[in-house]
Amino acid sequence: MHKMTGLAIAPFAGDGPRLTHIAGSRRDGHDDAGSSAADRPEPRRDVGYHLDQQTWLDTTPGERLTVRLHSREVDGKFCILENIAESGTATPMHVHAEDEVSRVLEGEVVFSVHGQISTLREGSQVLIRSGTPHAWRNRSGRPARLLTIFSPGGIEALFLRMPGLPPAEVVQLAADYGTLLIGPPLPE
Repeated sequence: MHKMTGLAIAPFAGDGPRLTHIAGSRRDGHDDAGSSAADRPEPRRDVGYHLDQQTWLDTTPGERLTVRLHSREVDGKFCILENIAESGTATPMHVHAEDEVSRVLEGEVVFSVHGQISTLREGSQVLIRSGTPHAWRNRSGRPARLLTIFSPGGIEALFLRMPGLPPAEVVQLAADYGTLLIGPPLPE
């Protein structure tokens, strides 16, 4: 086990290290200063998501989403979401107050950002500034996977409330979170 700035990580068969321990909460029940867990309150969990313990939500038809990092874990500064979009899945043209960075992890996705159309392939990313009209569609014929960072955070609460809502209620809910749907999705 390696120690980096109070965070212990252990290798595993996969893409990189898996979080196994947070400083101040050793597996033997003692913190780094030697006191036992019974002597102190539960430590704040600043990070601690295991990739294999994520909850995936069916937010819209053809799209599953999970919150990789909730904004409450970083005092509202940002949030990180991951989604898997089946071929044909699209978002309507919309704007929101948050800056957004979307990175394509697998597949390819067509983005429209302020009217400029770009096809992003695996490893590509796009920065979408606050208030910029944008939309995307998976036209690739296979699923696409995206990682999206919003700053400031908080918008993840919108996505957590979307599953199962009819479209009209999604429009109102999005507006309640400062996201305005201003046009149709990109064409197929």
